[in-house]
Amino acid sequence: MNEFTQQIAEALAKHLPLEASEAGAMLEVPPKPDMGDYAFPCFTLAKTLRKAPDKIAVELEQAIELPALVKEIRTAGPYLNFYVDRAEFTKRVLTRAIEQSKGYGNSKKGAGKTVVIDFSSPNIAKPFGIGHLRSTVIGGALYRIFETLGYRVVGVNHLGDWGTQIGKMMAAFARWEDPEKFKENPIAHSYELYTRFHEESGKDPQIEEEARDYFRQLEGITPEEVKAMAEREPQTHEQVAAMGKRKTSNAEQVAAMAKREVWGFWNRFMDVSMAEFKRVYEKLGVHFDYYTGESFYNDRTQATIELLKEKGLVKESEGALVVDLGEDVPPCMLRKADGATLYATRDLAAALYRHDEFNFDLCLYVVGYPQELHFKQFFEVLRLAGFDWSANMHHVPFGHILGMSTRKGTIILLDEVLEEAISRAREVIDQKNPDLENAEEIAQAVGIGAVIFNDLKNSRIKDVNFDWNAILSFDGETGPYVQYAHVRFAGILRHLEGEAPSPASVDLSLLCEPEEWELVRDIENWPSVIEQAAARFEPSEISTHLLRLASDFNRFYQKHRVVGEDAPLTAARISLVLALKNVLSKGLSILGLKALEQM
Repeated sequence: MNEFTQQIAEALAKHLPLEASEAGAMLEVPPKPDMGDYAFPCFTLAKTLRKAPDKIAVELEQAIELPALVKEIRTAGPYLNFYVDRAEFTKRVLTRAIEQSKGYGNSKKGAGKTVVIDFSSPNIAKPFGIGHLRSTVIGGALYRIFETLGYRVVGVNHLGDWGTQIGKMMAAFARWEDPEKFKENPIAHSYELYTRFHEESGKDPQIEEEARDYFRQLEGITPEEVKAMAEREPQTHEQVAAMGKRKTSNAEQVAAMAKREVWGFWNRFMDVSMAEFKRVYEKLGVHFDYYTGESFYNDRTQATIELLKEKGLVKESEGALVVDLGEDVPPCMLRKADGATLYATRDLAAALYRHDEFNFDLCLYVVGYPQELHFKQFFEVLRLAGFDWSANMHHVPFGHILGMSTRKGTIILLDEVLEEAISRAREVIDQKNPDLENAEEIAQAVGIGAVIFNDLKNSRIKDVNFDWNAILSFDGETGPYVQYAHVRFAGILRHLEGEAPSPASVDLSLLCEPEEWELVRDIENWPSVIEQAAARFEPSEISTHLLRLASDFNRFYQKHRVVGEDAPLTAARISLVLALKNVLSKGLSILGLKALEQM
């Protein structure tokens, strides 16, 4: 609460069976300015006080002593409407927003608390496709939102570097790898072989068995063997096959060489994948603290299964190990009949490790909506095991990207989408401002920003429509539209003679136009928008607010001049613009967009 809502809440609490914090949480902002600046609904009190809501409102109006920062109280049916001292309100809000600069909206609400965010998580040895965009940018925005509120944030990239798909990739490489193609474009060749695997496995079932065997070998490698193999050269598939045919060789030697082959494959996949992933993440401005993929937890899965056995949760079903979750939720499988662990097993091991390592207060999984059942099972296993902290773990689901369909068997590369966005942004800049300095750098900021904002502008659970013409438009709900609003603010301030005046030396009470009041309210509401975004795990709270702020400024700008002949009024409006610029700059940064000075 700000000092205005705090005073209102305390005044209400004196006459109600509510704490001030409870009364403050019930305050609303009326839909129209003439209905007041804050409203207190009396509906929920009717049952407790045994009176009609409108009667409660009238009695409160008569009983409440007018707070110092409130000029008037009026009833409107079941609502009690409060009209604040707008001049004082404007002065306090703008002074804070200007003096705190880009730190306006920061808080210590999360001080001493830790949030772990699991996001992006692409599969190694595969291209970074458009399908991973949503998790990456939503997770990146949440990281910055919680960081703004003072939390210690731990960003984890839970790479898909384990599982049967890795075995399939190894089997494909053993059969069809072209070293020259791999050297030229390792990720593209890897995906080509993976696609071929699925085409050929339908004709030859033996390939699937080879893949399962590769993964069993990979999963069976111990940490001690990893250390030993680090000092020796990996084996090729041909070397292992040749050794197996020799009469002098023994099974133990062949098995050791096979493990070195498998480990060599895996390390090659990891090296080329990490180089590609980090290149794309740098373009998106996304940061991770840990790249601890599924493989990191491999030697912890057996201990996890044993722990669940001790708690009496594990039972055998047709050779597999499962945890029964009741009638409404399918059992959670921990280990297949062939001994291989699953995604759920590794997620359970990861959760136990993360809680021990980070002692998190909140753990978020930014993963698509189709995985809802998996997380329901996974969280329920932890709950049944008696881990109370599992209540602080949340699946943060999101919808699909629409409008990016392609032919079967191919994948839309995220990097190609970003490059196309940059190219199109460059064309727009060439048309609108051909003499712009740093045009290439600005085209990158506009193009990539447009893709990110298009993803974050609506509720994350909604599907995202991808329309090139729409997302790069300078009008409407787009990244360029919001970035251009910031450019306008920068342009106004750039043409000042000297520095902007200190708010203490400005008569901010001159900002009394309705359009100015709307902008002041937008600025005042900014800290609570950040808190709401964190509470709902919803970055669109930020983007929606920035769109509103830019739109409200456009309405103001159409009716009023910032710089005019009236020097005191000009100074007040300059202060308003400076505060708006601070909010917009901070908001763009949280979403992962650059706040540009020119476009």
